[in-house]
Amino acid sequence: MTDYNSPRHVEGKTALVTGSTSGLGWAIAKTLAREGCKVMVNGLASDDDGNARCDELAKISKAKAGFHAADLSDVSQLRELVHKTETDLGPIEILVNNAVARNFHPVDEMPDQGWRQHFRLICPRPSI
Repeated sequence: MTDYNSPRHVEGKTALVTGSTSGLGWAIAKTLAREGCKVMVNGLASDDDGNARCDELAKISKAKAGFHAADLSDVSQLRELVHKTETDLGPIEILVNNAVARNFHPVDEMPDQGWRQHFRLICPRPSI
């Protein structure tokens, strides 16, 4: 049985952390890696930047890490991200859905396109 009070209860598990090339998502990815979790980093970054993030994770953990720059508002890219995660690291056991649509408007002034982008990102089709 899993001891959820143990600081290492995620060790060896596979995590997909969306929106994890910077900010809060990056902090979560580093924390999971430090605890021995295999981590797939995701964000709209270049391959060089994403691979640099994986190199940083390798310095703090012996667990594998990967990067995929999938745009989560595109269902085919989302499927590729899931496939790459499971092929390279194993079945996804932890999902941190941290990706955001960056529309800097007050809610009552958000353009329709901003709303559509936001919902495509956070509410993909259930067939994934």
